[in-house]
Amino acid sequence: MSHTDLSSPRTILTDSSTPMYYGRAETVAAILDNLASQRDVIVEGETGLGKSMLRATVARVARAEGWRTIRLDQPATVSGGERAIVITDLDTLSSADLNRLSELQRVDGVRLFATRRPPHPFASTSSQTRAPIISRATTITLMPLTLAQCDALIEEQVGITPMPTEPTLVERRWIWAQSGGFPRIAMSLLQSLSEAPVEEDSLSTPSRRTLIEASSVLAGLPPALQRFAGSLLPLVGVSFTRIRRFFNRVELSLLIESHVISDHRDTLCIPGPIQAALRMMTEPEMTPLAQDIIADICASVVIDAECTESEVGVAARALTIDATLRALIDPDAQLAVLSMAMWLSRRRGESEQAAALARRILTMHPAATSDGLLRTARQEGDDFERLTADLRAGMNLPVYDLCLWALCLQIPLTSGAEGVDELLVEIGVQSARIDRYGLETHRASLVAAAALDRGEFDEALRLTAPLLVPSHRDTLAALRAYSVDSLVHAQRLDHAALRATAEGFAQLATATTFERGLKADLTRRMTLDALTVIACAFGAAGQRVPSSIEQVTDRFLTEGLLHDDLSMSTSATICHLISAAQHDQQEELHGGLRFLTRESRTDTSAWVLAAAAGREPAPLFSPVTSALSQAVSLVLALTVEMQRGQHTFTEAIDALPDQSIPLTRLAQQFIATAATGATGATAQVDEIAGLEDATIPGAMVDFCIGVANADPMRLRRAAFTFQSMGGGEQAQAALTALAPLVSGDHAFEKSLRPLKRTVSSRLRAMDEKAEPLTPREYEIALLAAQGHRNADIAQRLFLSVRTVESHLYRAMRKLAVDRKGLHPSVLLRIGIES
Repeated sequence: MSHTDLSSPRTILTDSSTPMYYGRAETVAAILDNLASQRDVIVEGETGLGKSMLRATVARVARAEGWRTIRLDQPATVSGGERAIVITDLDTLSSADLNRLSELQRVDGVRLFATRRPPHPFASTSSQTRAPIISRATTITLMPLTLAQCDALIEEQVGITPMPTEPTLVERRWIWAQSGGFPRIAMSLLQSLSEAPVEEDSLSTPSRRTLIEASSVLAGLPPALQRFAGSLLPLVGVSFTRIRRFFNRVELSLLIESHVISDHRDTLCIPGPIQAALRMMTEPEMTPLAQDIIADICASVVIDAECTESEVGVAARALTIDATLRALIDPDAQLAVLSMAMWLSRRRGESEQAAALARRILTMHPAATSDGLLRTARQEGDDFERLTADLRAGMNLPVYDLCLWALCLQIPLTSGAEGVDELLVEIGVQSARIDRYGLETHRASLVAAAALDRGEFDEALRLTAPLLVPSHRDTLAALRAYSVDSLVHAQRLDHAALRATAEGFAQLATATTFERGLKADLTRRMTLDALTVIACAFGAAGQRVPSSIEQVTDRFLTEGLLHDDLSMSTSATICHLISAAQHDQQEELHGGLRFLTRESRTDTSAWVLAAAAGREPAPLFSPVTSALSQAVSLVLALTVEMQRGQHTFTEAIDALPDQSIPLTRLAQQFIATAATGATGATAQVDEIAGLEDATIPGAMVDFCIGVANADPMRLRRAAFTFQSMGGGEQAQAALTALAPLVSGDHAFEKSLRPLKRTVSSRLRAMDEKAEPLTPREYEIALLAAQGHRNADIAQRLFLSVRTVESHLYRAMRKLAVDRKGLHPSVLLRIGIES
């Protein structure tokens, strides 16, 4: 029995009659290549991986390529030169069918393609009768869909099924992570995504169809493995190394081979729909072995042995719901675990979850009441001075490692905070441990952040320089240093230095990916914060986020979705939104906001959604310091506001709190030059060091100097840059200034025609978008944006479907979007005409 290589090239049908490949185009090509080479093919795959869909696809493609498909009950007469193929599933054949199949294999011109489940110890029938058939065939193993295969499946489904919104990159990643690579679950999730209302938590509960598909995957497991999978539900998020020490390794291996569970990054993962189906099929109770694992995690927290952030969360949930477990574990250990889980939740920006844990501690352990606990229960920020006073007064905190606890506090990343330094000094005094968490360098990085906050840029860079020396740098201090440096370079419009900072950060972020333990997890949290700051810095500098940062973002997005880590996936989504806005990818921008709206809230996502909807967002504890707040305002001004028109862009620039930074002065000069044609102080523009051309500031410089010096090349470059970043009116201003300079130069004018057409199209769309919606158009557009279908809207508003379609068409024309581009945040920002 031989195995095939799926990498061999083959031409796949691409016309309108193309069969559905369900993400398996390479597999189909490999099967047909083997059949054409006179080799039978057996595909082995677990239940749910799409064997029946694969058989149907191969049958359609084979017929299109000239094969004749025959059934087992048909005579196997094959004329000269004719090719015939038998397609079947071996697991459903009787002994007579198997004998008939063996006879057909000996007929010239007849080939076999069959599927079956891999052999396993729970098989109810012997496979001896299948052995001769299998031994003469090439075997291909069917695995869960990869990310690329899942994307191909989604593309295929979107092409044949009308959907109100096409899934964006973030939504596609969510489908892949939630499906576990099972094709039918992925298709069901895609349908759910198109139908779910755009409201909080609408994606957390699987649809009935998704549950049915997930249940069919589990139905292929023997009852013993179903029960075993159910017993693992309370342990999702626990280290697989820890689980192996307690559970039967053979059973674990069988579950992994069935793809119901996985050990991604040594962590037990079960896709959400399969978890929900398991809860329906089994009683997910805490078994004695699971209780032993939770007790082991609690002991690890107490003695500071290795455990992970997700394990602490698992133990805290188990202690909350299982009274038997609470009776087995020492109350002090319970308090330590609940306290650590509370501080970790707060560090992730999940204030509601942290507050719930704080209230539970206050109820179950009233003696542990402290100011920090009360502030957490009320969802208030940290009072560092009060925490220092409590420590000096001898108040015991329910944590076993003060240094680790310090990393969980809401310490700003890019500014100073009253009392932080004194608190870190007191922790160092009271902690008998070696400073393995780098509190001293942590303090040094905070001094640099305070200098940034005061606007002392040279001092901030001087202080961060020794923190970034590779030979003796501390990771946490370096992350803050990179964040500080990126904001300094963004303020100065030093694009070259900003790009170098991003490259250094990307290397550090990659190096910390595979570390384990609580410190490593907290380091990843700080890496996410730094990633967000650096993405904002690029947006504030009018410079596109480099590929190295996009790769880090992509890795965190995928990991967050696979591990159901809401904070991680939210931060990565926000970074993706900045990149999408810079590239004028409106569908990606609206899709990312739609995804954040449908997910559970974190402090950061609530802030972003409020800002996107035009509401004044509540202040955040750490991300929005003065320097970063300015950067966020600049990001919006140079992307969303600029794309909405020159007047809106001017208002956004005028509203910036600091009018003295280079970008603000440059923007004011550009606005004045575009409005009046005056050259302004162009000499000052040339003095900006490190400025890159294909950026918004670079385009402003090109425009101002092009007008002053009558330079058509600079004006053309400015027009192209503005257009590529969504600035239609800005591009038109450059084209208007350029027109008299190239009049009569037919070659130059001809080279501008494609750009002129694109700019004109954008301006027409903006004019239509400016027309206000009527109340009825607004109401119907909002319902459509929330995912409702036309028929549902008609029934809800007591209108005909044709009337709904008419109103919706006019609304989309005014908004200059198709149905995929409708999003509640868009409607909230434009207002309606009463």
